[in-house]
Amino acid sequence: MRKERQGYTLFEIIVVLGIIAIIGAIAIPTLSSMMGDTPVKAAADQVKSRWAEARAKAMEQGKPYRFSVTDNNKFRVAPDDEFDGVTGMNDELPKDVSFSGGGSNNQNNNGSDNGISVVFQPDGTASTDFELGLNGKGCAPVTLIMNKTTCSAEMKRPLAKQVVIVERTMAMVTPTPQVPPRQNQRSGFTLLEVLVALAIFLLAIVAVARLLGIGSDLARDANQQTECLRLAQCKLAEVASGVHAMQSEQGTFDEAPEFNWSVDAEPNANVNTNGTMLWNVTVTVTRQRPDGTSMSVSIAHMFLDPSVRGSNINSNSSGSTGS
Repeated sequence: MRKERQGYTLFEIIVVLGIIAIIGAIAIPTLSSMMGDTPVKAAADQVKSRWAEARAKAMEQGKPYRFSVTDNNKFRVAPDDEFDGVTGMNDELPKDVSFSGGGSNNQNNNGSDNGISVVFQPDGTASTDFELGLNGKGCAPVTLIMNKTTCSAEMKRPLAKQVVIVERTMAMVTPTPQVPPRQNQRSGFTLLEVLVALAIFLLAIVAVARLLGIGSDLARDANQQTECLRLAQCKLAEVASGVHAMQSEQGTFDEAPEFNWSVDAEPNANVNTNGTMLWNVTVTVTRQRPDGTSMSVSIAHMFLDPSVRGSNINSNSSGSTGS
C-alpha cells in the first residue's frame, strides 16, 4: 500500500523556480534594452535632425547657423549673428530626457547661449568637433559625437555593467495529519504529460524570440530611415548651394558608405523665370537591408540654377517620400 502524496517535494519546487529564473534571465534584459532606451534614442534622432537642418540652412542662406543648449532639456537653432533675435527655432527634448552637464536650472526666455554650442559654416563644415551627452530617466546615457569636417554624427553608449542577483528560496515543511491511503491514487505525471508540457514551453520560447526579433528589426529600420532622410537633406543642400553640379548623378557617401545617393536634375521649361532656368531636382538615398531588400527616401525641390543666381533658394518643396 503506497502512502498518499501530501504536496510537492523540495526538488520539484527548485526545478520550477529554476525554469522561471531562466525565462526571466532571457526575456527581461532584452525587453528592458528595447523599451527602456526609447526616449533617449528619440532625443538623439531629434538632435541629429536639428543639426542637419542647421547645416542645410547655413549652406542655403550663406551665413553661419548656431546650435546651442539653452536649458537642461531645451535648445535653439538660429543664425549666429542674430542668435538672440526673433529669427530661429526653439525646441525641447522628450519628457524625462535632458542634456548631461549642460543647460541652466533657470529657463532663458530669450534663448541666449549658455556655452554649449556649435556653429555650422556656409561651406558645410562645423566650427569644432562636438560631443553632446543625453541622459534619460531609467535609460542608459548616450553621447552624440559630430565630426567638424563632414558633420556626420554617431551615437555611442557606455558598456553595460553586469549585475548578478542572487535569490534564496526557503521551503517550509508543515506537518500534516495522516490520511488513509486510497486505491489507484496517482503518484505523479505521466511521460506523455511531461512531453506535452515541454513542447508547449518550447513553442512559447520560440514565439517570444520571434517577437523580440521583429521588434528589433522595426527599431533598426526606423533609425536607418531617419539617417536616410538626414543624408538626403544634406545632399539637396549641396545641390542648392552649388557645391554639387546641377546634373543627374549617383554615388555613395564618404561618411556612410553603406548609403547610396542619386540626384535627378531636369530643367522645367513650363515656368517662365525671366530667362533663368528653373530645375526640378530629386534626391534619393537608399540602403540595402540584410535580407536583400532596400529602403529609400526621396526629397524633391524646384529652384533656380545656383550658378546663375547664387546660392539662395527661392523654391517650394514638391514632396518627400520614403519606402
